[in-house]
Amino acid sequence: MEQKIQTVLKSWDKYNALHGPPTIIKKGKTKGTKYVELDKLSLFEKTFTVASHFQRNTAYRDLFFFKHLAKHQITPEVRTVLQDEKKRSVHLYMDSFPLDIDEYCTEYAKMFYKKHTPLIAKPYRFAQIIPDYLLQKVFALVGKLDEQKIVHGDLKPSQFLYSPVSTDIRLTDYGFAGFQDCKEIPAMLGWPVCSTSLGCRTFEHQENESETLTVNHEFSKLSLLNYLNRWELDMAFWMLKVGVHNTITKELKPYGRLSFELLPLHIHEQFQSFCKGPSAVLLRERMSKIATRTHYILAECKEDIV
Repeated sequence: MEQKIQTVLKSWDKYNALHGPPTIIKKGKTKGTKYVELDKLSLFEKTFTVASHFQRNTAYRDLFFFKHLAKHQITPEVRTVLQDEKKRSVHLYMDSFPLDIDEYCTEYAKMFYKKHTPLIAKPYRFAQIIPDYLLQKVFALVGKLDEQKIVHGDLKPSQFLYSPVSTDIRLTDYGFAGFQDCKEIPAMLGWPVCSTSLGCRTFEHQENESETLTVNHEFSKLSLLNYLNRWELDMAFWMLKVGVHNTITKELKPYGRLSFELLPLHIHEQFQSFCKGPSAVLLRERMSKIATRTHYILAECKEDIV
């Protein structure tokens, strides 16, 4: 695995293009991340520790797919990659975004209730609200990932970076990513492999809360892998109870689901059969309770939003 990391590092077009040391601006949300200034550029630094096999595995996947997707405007642009052999770590420097979608939805909800409906009691408010055009852009980006036949394995709003100024959106964290055919690089499942929510029936997940998908999984046998990205993100928005603001009609509705054109009913039902834990009952009831009259159903995803 270390040889694979070396190979992808040395094949990077901009390997060692910038020179440090970086100046730390502030820490990021998760361990090993920070905002820095390097060669007069404001960048986001992600550090991979490669001491254990699991760390090397996820580091290689992240580095590989950042390079593999570099020309498709799916990932943030990587400026340089540096390796510290003494500390057994790799540093990835990419374009910086001010917010992830999770944070933006929280801020949007605060602004929405302050401006439009300040008298609504807090228990009746959505903790997060996403404008419809941004929801469409998020799923349009997932559609581009599907076109590349890549399974992300850990899709949720916090994995999407967003700039309210440029309206650019990018997807990160490919540590569990793999190809749909499960051959060259098999995908791993992060979320929702968890004993308290959802999981894979075929094998028990490991202590690292991931599970490598193989051709023995029923996901593969039933050819569901090409829908897994959409299903994962659809579940995430629904389980987070996000509100969707229709910017044309000005309506605010809870996120319901993707249209059956984007995620067919029989595909929904097949995924549902793999669900276990406390959320399984809610998922079984979900389709019977959600309707266009009461919920927001995403019917299309346009790549370019004017």
